[in-house]
Amino acid sequence: MRFYPSKPALSGYVSGRMTHVVGATGFLLNRGRLTVQVGPKPFFGIKIQGDFSGAQSGKLRADSTVAGFSLTDAYVQLVPPPDWAPAGSVLAQLHPAIVAGQFKTPYSLEYLTSFASLKTVDRSQAVDRLSQKRDIGAMAQVGWVRFATLSGAVVNGEGPNATSNADKSQMLLSRLTITPVSFLALSAKVAREGADHAWGYDGRIVWRALTVEGEGLYRKRATSSTVNLDAGGGYALVAYKILPWLEPVYKYDRYWDTRTTNTGSAVTTASTHSTWNVFGVNLLSSPEWLRLQLDWERRNVEPTPGRTNVYLAQLIAIF
Repeated sequence: MRFYPSKPALSGYVSGRMTHVVGATGFLLNRGRLTVQVGPKPFFGIKIQGDFSGAQSGKLRADSTVAGFSLTDAYVQLVPPPDWAPAGSVLAQLHPAIVAGQFKTPYSLEYLTSFASLKTVDRSQAVDRLSQKRDIGAMAQVGWVRFATLSGAVVNGEGPNATSNADKSQMLLSRLTITPVSFLALSAKVAREGADHAWGYDGRIVWRALTVEGEGLYRKRATSSTVNLDAGGGYALVAYKILPWLEPVYKYDRYWDTRTTNTGSAVTTASTHSTWNVFGVNLLSSPEWLRLQLDWERRNVEPTPGRTNVYLAQLIAIF
């Protein structure tokens, strides 16, 4: 869990993107995040974050062309006071914490990574389509020194900014991370809400200028009263800073799903397979407050639309 400053601190980032595909080019202000964090007490922290970008739905006024505001994070964090256990004891090394409010659920490695720190412009297909993201509820975490961290959460399962829990049930999530050496982290995670089952694994190596990471995600659930989804996928990525300001990246990204429709009188099955090969380069300032990302995504989606080349440029300013 993070530590919060004793006085309110502002931070955030702004991101603009250009996309070129099949002779068409588009521009988008896809992120405009502003974060306020404060820890009025050593054992108590607060985080509030909002998104003001053009990607948000809704308008400031009925006659406005300016997009509105979306709350992304709003939670409180509680940790024991510094002297809660004798120094050097087992309890003192557990680092427990509790979070309540709206937060990133403890599930996907790539989604838990800040958008401003991603090595490629897009997150992987499986993370976008299968991962639990932000939700409303409570989360607890306990760790043992730096070697292991266990997180668990109970949330509505309705996503962020939901005004009610429509199905009156909760989703349970858990993530275990093992760090055998300082530059390697390995994790496993599970999630469940009734007949909705999700699970996966991930790993990351950060050693000097080299980053290697990968993740696998799988999910089975009913998407409606007649359709069942069985899906999975993941990615593998390698990035290396040839120079402090130059970082080539390659990412292999695969997703598949099978949807079975049972109308009572007939059962039909439809499958989709999608593979993206992403070749990119990141141009970085020093210190890293400005990041220009240039990606070429070679997409192959079967049965349709087949092969497509997508070219992306994204500029992120962090403050």
